[in-house]
Amino acid sequence: SGKASQEMPDDYASIVILTRKNKELKTINAK
Repeated sequence: SGKASQEMPDDYASIVILTRKNKELKTINAK
């Protein structure tokens, strides 16, 4: 269970980073 609890934050962080990149790309494309 220790390994699983370590993987969860990494996956969440990756999703947050991807979401930020997508928002930045949309903002750039909008301009």
